[in-house]
Amino acid sequence: MPPPELGLIEPVDTASEAILLALRRISRRVSLHSKQLSRHSGLTLPQLVCLKVLTQLPDDSATVAAIGQAMRLSSPTVTGILDRLERGGYVQRLRDTVDRRRVFVRLTPAGHAKVHALPTPLDDGFTERFRALPLTERETILASLERIVALMEVDEPLGDEA
Repeated sequence: MPPPELGLIEPVDTASEAILLALRRISRRVSLHSKQLSRHSGLTLPQLVCLKVLTQLPDDSATVAAIGQAMRLSSPTVTGILDRLERGGYVQRLRDTVDRRRVFVRLTPAGHAKVHALPTPLDDGFTERFRALPLTERETILASLERIVALMEVDEPLGDEA
């Protein structure tokens, strides 16, 4: 997108409008990369993130609630993601032998193979450039993004998307 001073777009009058434009640009880049991942792997970005989360948990298994907490998504949203992963043979659900109400989700061998064969959820170029930043700058960026999310969620939680 050309800079505003070229007169091709209206100048941004407020900081909140500038933030909105930046968020839209980020969203567009993530969406484009997600589509590339989906074409390459047959999985959506949330499905890929779910598989990666499972690899980082003890025994490659967890409850739906624990997965949702790690992904910062609601249990119903995670359940939909897991339904599709289970149909693909990437995860399996197992009832707890002590408390039959509890259900654990575990990666299958196919799930392990899939997650290790996939590229990173974010563009490799971004990941390399981000890692090259000083730690304090990375922490500041993350804290700022988390703060923006919190500010956006205060008024009206809209729910999650899978």
